[in-house]
Amino acid sequence: PNLWNAPNILLQKFPAPAFGVSVTLDASGLRDGERAGLIIFGADYAWVGVERRGNELKIVQRKVLDAANAGAELEEDARALATSIVELSVEVSEEGSCRFGVRNGRGAIDPIGHPFQAKPGRWVGAKVGIFAAAPPQSTSGGHVDVRAFTVTGGKVR
Repeated sequence: PNLWNAPNILLQKFPAPAFGVSVTLDASGLRDGERAGLIIFGADYAWVGVERRGNELKIVQRKVLDAANAGAELEEDARALATSIVELSVEVSEEGSCRFGVRNGRGAIDPIGHPFQAKPGRWVGAKVGIFAAAPPQSTSGGHVDVRAFTVTGGKVR
């Protein structure tokens, strides 16, 4: 029902009290039902990423409350994606408030979904990272290419 026990998540503890992360993905290799993106992970988690739905790629923002107890993913926002290469971002405040975004064709970052409050995980604080996942019944997977993962102090530019 969620990514809590997924082994295919690459995470690091928050690198600073306030920071931004941007990641550039090429999602052209995703197959139907597969998804990949940028995640804030803890007891609750949220992510922004790309999901293939049939022949269409979508930018999706989801969250999960009480992930360790099989909380279900709730879709907060979904938009059509015109290209397979996308830059995703998250800005994290000193209070742990996270705001996801996606770079538009004019170079600015458009917010997506709703703000999310990061919570620590079971053993350590909240983490940020990337993930890729296929549906449980999938027998062969696609792929996503991560072209850049950039951490900055303060806001993502």
